[in-house]
Amino acid sequence: MSAQLGTSECRLGLMRLGSVGEAEVVIPPISQESLLRKDVVTLCWPNRISSSVLSGGAWQPTLPLENIANKVFAKKARSLNLEESSTQFRIALDKGRPIAVVSLAAHNLSQVAEIRVVAYANVDGAGMVYDSGYLPAWPASYLPETLEWEDNNFWFGDADLDVDSEYTPLTTVFFGDIYNAEAVDVFIRDLSNVDGYVDIGRCFISGAWQPETNMSYGLEYGHLIKTSVEEANDGTEYFDRKRAKRTVSVSLDWLTQSEAFSRIYAMQRDQGIDREILFAHELNASDESFYRTFIGRLQQPDPIANPYFATHTNRINIQEII
Repeated sequence: MSAQLGTSECRLGLMRLGSVGEAEVVIPPISQESLLRKDVVTLCWPNRISSSVLSGGAWQPTLPLENIANKVFAKKARSLNLEESSTQFRIALDKGRPIAVVSLAAHNLSQVAEIRVVAYANVDGAGMVYDSGYLPAWPASYLPETLEWEDNNFWFGDADLDVDSEYTPLTTVFFGDIYNAEAVDVFIRDLSNVDGYVDIGRCFISGAWQPETNMSYGLEYGHLIKTSVEEANDGTEYFDRKRAKRTVSVSLDWLTQSEAFSRIYAMQRDQGIDREILFAHELNASDESFYRTFIGRLQQPDPIANPYFATHTNRINIQEII
């Protein structure tokens, strides 16, 4: 995705963003790490939202903006209406942090909704370092063979989850590189949403990490299903249905010593089994992107192995948070 730099203040929505003038073009500083590769597994942590200050927009008093920093996805923030001035907000980080992704989970954004993310070097909104421009909130992520002629999204391929779908809605904006930022603005444009408001269950904002050598073949995707069943005397089964959680298991078999310990070992200690990790199979847009990108947590971490000289291995097991 390309950044749209030098956008005038009058085009940056109803919240005044930064101090970019009409004739001024802001050039991003050199990013802190190399350009993110599109075809490599990407892990993002830690989520900086809980240590940030949130402001902007207009939100219902009983469902305030602060709820996007609550770990319980079901505890929503809800806008008062669909005006763009009501559905935007600013994330002021506790200090300059490497940021590469912003994701909104458990939302009610419509099929035509758009999202824009703008990042700044300074907490007051000065020094724009990244601007995503307006992007579709839903990726073109359907599996073509599952579409019927009469489906609403047959021609355009936009994601169109049925009301009974048990997938957690997720909108993710990867910056394409890692920028040091103190503030991030999020704009949501969804004026035709039939609900009359925007709901957001969780916001995820962090840097990103990719291994030098991609994950090995043999990765496994699955579901953790804890639906319970009881059987009556006559053999009739009664189910207490629970939503399935996606799982993924990937092997990183060619880690350097630095990657093994400064990244994976540190991640295991810091994230434990209770803190969030955003998993993306790859950053390339594909029909499967929606299914292979989710917010999860580590299951019990596997140990780091050292099978060969200067080579370490680790298997990472992640289960979805819903």
